[in-house]
Amino acid sequence: MAEEGSRRFGIALALFQLLNLFLYVGCVSYSTVSSQISITSSYGTFQDVHVMVFVGFGFLMTFLAKYGFSAVGINFVLSALAIQWGMLLNGFWHEVQTDDAWTDIHLNLQSLIEGDFAAAAVAITFGAVLGRTSPLQMIVILFIELFFYSLNLYVSPSTNTQSELVCIHDIRDPPDWSPVP
Repeated sequence: MAEEGSRRFGIALALFQLLNLFLYVGCVSYSTVSSQISITSSYGTFQDVHVMVFVGFGFLMTFLAKYGFSAVGINFVLSALAIQWGMLLNGFWHEVQTDDAWTDIHLNLQSLIEGDFAAAAVAITFGAVLGRTSPLQMIVILFIELFFYSLNLYVSPSTNTQSELVCIHDIRDPPDWSPVP
């Protein structure tokens, strides 16, 4: 029975990666327009969130003796998938939000950071359901959860009108926190 579940997980993983491959080839372009100041200021954030997703959440899951070793490996796989899928969905909703004609989703440092935050949401869910779901069920959760995560990110009001608690996950233009005269 466990061998059958591993086989299904492997097939689902391969199909999900093929879907990502086709979508990236057809809908994503590498953004070459970036300033050195933007990269310098954002790269630290990217590193911090990336380490949190892969190392922090990965090794946090090892507290359960029964799932320790498999939890780290599955967290790595799910986080990699979540970053890819999150970047696609965030880019898709960004294109829907703009009034211009459809263009390619741009792959840049900002989209990588947004993908890392999406992966963090999935890693939190993984920690909550560890030991109760199979890895195949986690792929389904990842697929659905990130759709609604990215939808929520772009349906929410403009950053300038959000409270601090709502905009913590939103790393685009920081709101003006100065007091109103």
